[in-house]
Amino acid sequence: MPTKRCLDCGKEINPKDKRTVYCPKVCGKRGERGGGWKGDAVGKDALHSYIRKLLPKTDVCQHCKKVPPIDLANKSNEYKRDVSDWEWLCRKCHMKSDGRLEKFLQHSNMHNKIPNKNCLQCGGVFTPKYKSRRFCSKSCSTTYNNLRIDYSKRKKPNQLLIALDMTEK
Repeated sequence: MPTKRCLDCGKEINPKDKRTVYCPKVCGKRGERGGGWKGDAVGKDALHSYIRKLLPKTDVCQHCKKVPPIDLANKSNEYKRDVSDWEWLCRKCHMKSDGRLEKFLQHSNMHNKIPNKNCLQCGGVFTPKYKSRRFCSKSCSTTYNNLRIDYSKRKKPNQLLIALDMTEK
C-alpha cells in the first residue's frame, strides 16, 4: 500500500486500508472523527472545554478591556460549536451579558439593606445581620434571657436567711 499524507496534520502515514486519510492515533480521533463525538447534543461543560481549546484566552476582558478574563461566555445563548459565538469576559461583564447581575443585586443585602433596630435589652440602635436579630450583642441577649427566668423557681432572699440561721445554730 503506498504512503499517504494525513489530511489534518500533513504527516506521512502508511494506511492499512485504502480509505484511511488521517493519522490513526491522533488526527483520526479528533473532533467529529472521534468515537465519542456527540455533535450538538453535548453538555455545556463539554462544549465549554471544546471551545476553550479552540479559542485562545485574551489578556483583557473583551467588553470592559480592564480586568483579565476568567469566563468563557456564549453570546447568543444558543451554545453552538461556532467559535465566533463565544468570547472571554470578566465575571462582572459575563453576569451583565447573561442578565444575572440584576438578579444578584436585587437579592444581595447590599441593596436590600435590613433596617436598623432597637435592642430589646439596652434600647440601643444596632444594624442586624439578619432580620430575626433582636439584640445588639450576646451579653444583652444573655441578660435578657436571665431576667426572663421564672422567679418562683429561684430561692427567695428570706428563705436564704432562714437557711443561714439554721446552719449557725
